[in-house]
Amino acid sequence: MRGEKSGGRPRCARTRGSLCCPCRGAAGGGRAAPGAPGGETVETETHRDRAELASLTAEAWREQLASLPPEEARRMLEPIEPDRLAEVVRRLDEETAGRVIGLLPPDRAAAVLSHLPDETAAAALARPTLQRAVEVVQELDPDDAADIVAEMEDRQRDALLEASGEAGEVIEELLYYPEDTAGGLMTPEVLAVRRQWTVAEAIDAIRRRASELEQIYYTYVVDRDDVLIGVVTMRDLILAPPSARIEEITNPEVVSVSVDTDQETVAEIISRLNLLALPVVDHQGKLVGIVTVDDVIDVIQEEASEDFQRLVGAGADERVDSPFPYALRMRLPWLFVNLATAFAAAAVVGLFQSTIAKITLLAVYMPIVAGQGGNTGAQTMAVVIRGLALGEIPPGQGRRVILRELGLGLASGLAVGLATAVVAQVTSGRPGLGLVIGAAMVVNMALACVCGALIPLGLRRLGLDPAQASSIFLTTVTDIVGFAAFLGLATAALRLGWI
Repeated sequence: MRGEKSGGRPRCARTRGSLCCPCRGAAGGGRAAPGAPGGETVETETHRDRAELASLTAEAWREQLASLPPEEARRMLEPIEPDRLAEVVRRLDEETAGRVIGLLPPDRAAAVLSHLPDETAAAALARPTLQRAVEVVQELDPDDAADIVAEMEDRQRDALLEASGEAGEVIEELLYYPEDTAGGLMTPEVLAVRRQWTVAEAIDAIRRRASELEQIYYTYVVDRDDVLIGVVTMRDLILAPPSARIEEITNPEVVSVSVDTDQETVAEIISRLNLLALPVVDHQGKLVGIVTVDDVIDVIQEEASEDFQRLVGAGADERVDSPFPYALRMRLPWLFVNLATAFAAAAVVGLFQSTIAKITLLAVYMPIVAGQGGNTGAQTMAVVIRGLALGEIPPGQGRRVILRELGLGLASGLAVGLATAVVAQVTSGRPGLGLVIGAAMVVNMALACVCGALIPLGLRRLGLDPAQASSIFLTTVTDIVGFAAFLGLATAALRLGWI
């Protein structure tokens, strides 16, 4: 997590007026490699051959990189696309990964790092010489560089930023913002024009800076104090007379976010309005950067994976290669919660031991009732959590959602309960048992739908993440209610002599 933005630190001079910072280069390559790791001779003229080269084992890569002179190693790496090379680097140890980054030209190394998780990229970037690391950082987009540098040790980060000059100042500025906010996502590479400029002056400015900017779909208009006052599209600029002033063609209804806006809100705005970029302003309304749609895609993927992991009680930040102690620490608390709820469900079953002893067939159908309730509730929960994430459930609409899900639960329960009752009656030869299991199915599925909506809505009401281990709580409810309804009805039916 990056540090909080402190006080009134001035923006970097490079980010004033028409904002721009160092741009990343494009990856190149395409010459054939003379050989592949492990002594394999591989032709690299085709995409398939390059894919095969990239898919070799980590051990083969380590052996080959250790045995080859630097120039031959560079030729071997050259034809592999950055995204495939990033897959290779992810499998390597830190020392070998750092050697790969050190062998690549700075622009290619930057392209590879941009495809890696921040922690992996930081570890690889810390291995080459400081001068090489500086060259690579200067080729990265500032927002990508900030994400990577933030994961480095303090000593390494300070040395790298100090040696990176102007690019380091821009990155250091971005590091003040928490990584899950608009300030942490944004890039300061944004084109801003003055309202008093002419169209010809604005187009000339765009032409001069085009190669340095991440996007030029929108041109933002600022006043003399850099306060955002509007936006101009490229179409408006091209069609306007060269002598016309920018303020004459400016659209003042520009959507922007503050530097401390949560990244989920940023993603929702860009997705809902179909924007390619969203301007970011500070607390004085000054334009400080933009969040581009490619960053939002990363946010959506990250949030989706985190929500899924929270849903089942795993740590939101846990990865396949997370350290063993960390993974265990993230999982155990919710596993113990689940254990406690399982004992609660078992206690409910224990209340009906005498009934089960008289009709052992009840034990066969218990998992069916509980399982159907869990599945029904999970369907509702998935729909509600998605609705909350996309803003489809505004405040005050929770009751409507719950009533709707109650109706769906009753209808589903009647359909499934009827089918289950028929099967139970045919297989058991007890008409009353079919009635009991059918009724229990209706009760459990209806309540499961209500709880599937109520749990995430309640968590949001409390200011918590709706996905936070919701499935564990839902499973508890459906198990307890399912067992209680089924065995309770069976006990009553047994006393009445129906079964």
